[in-house]
Amino acid sequence: MAILLVTVVGSIELISRWNGCPQPYSAVYVYDPALGYRFQQNRRITIKEGDRKYTVDFDSDGLVDRAGISADVIILGDGITAGIELKKTDRLASRLYRLLDERQGVLNLSVTGYGTIQQALLLEDWLVNNKARPKEVVLVFNLSNDVIDNVQDWDGKGVPGISLSAATNRIHSPTLPSKFYQVVRGIYTESRFLGCASDLRGVAEPALKAPVQISSLFELEMSEDMQKAMQGVKIGLARIEELGRRYGFRAHGVVWVDWSIFPVEKKDKVLMAINRVKGLNDSINWSYWPQPPEKSIREWEADTFVMGARHANANAILEIAMKITEQLVRQ
Repeated sequence: MAILLVTVVGSIELISRWNGCPQPYSAVYVYDPALGYRFQQNRRITIKEGDRKYTVDFDSDGLVDRAGISADVIILGDGITAGIELKKTDRLASRLYRLLDERQGVLNLSVTGYGTIQQALLLEDWLVNNKARPKEVVLVFNLSNDVIDNVQDWDGKGVPGISLSAATNRIHSPTLPSKFYQVVRGIYTESRFLGCASDLRGVAEPALKAPVQISSLFELEMSEDMQKAMQGVKIGLARIEELGRRYGFRAHGVVWVDWSIFPVEKKDKVLMAINRVKGLNDSINWSYWPQPPEKSIREWEADTFVMGARHANANAILEIAMKITEQLVRQ
């Protein structure tokens, strides 16, 4: 009976692979004791978002986006700038490399879902282990969720971050699931049959709205929780600043604004929130992108996002690359 069951399951899995079934999106990640999770290494993974199916090649460092031989410029960010849905030539490192006349190598360390603390820890790992020696580091700060991503109470204990209930502001290490759960998850993410089943089941995209936790960032008086959450961002920025002093790079920041979530009619409040982020570390050379759209929000979304994901499309990546180029040349 067991042999029959294994044969049936194996046959279904082989048929699913033959038919090109994708893996679940979570297959791009593996657990990491310091970072909570990171991208896979030395893997080719086929996943699907919305109506788009695409294949991503992760190199031995877990990267999909690097250009040039050296790493003169390092990009830190989340899914907005990771670009795993895009063609290699449309990703941020490739775009920026060409805009810099191919004179400076660019390394994109962006990982989908990362907050400032994870980004700082990942950068530190590359520097301490002598995997890169950048002259410039650019943080693309996602105003929509990067404050939330630094707080374990809001983003989960599976990531490094601060705790709102702790008496002091310090980084708490991630708590990883049990080995048994990790094995079960590994089977799920490797299965093309389960990937197809998940895809066929489908999940309706929820109505777009601003995360509740971040709402007071846009008010004159921030809540106590938001004030403490901002300290999590400050810790991450301070770590990047200290690394800059130790390893000799200049730090830059671009605050990314999703105007679909933060309506144009609230422009003054959004600018206030941007200035609050900038005020956490004035040693960083800050700017923000994009300006409030002059077209309708629907048209702006079509020009900005990958369909089925709140990540920058090729048009937006080019504009972000141009904004970063302006900062680097101006300095």
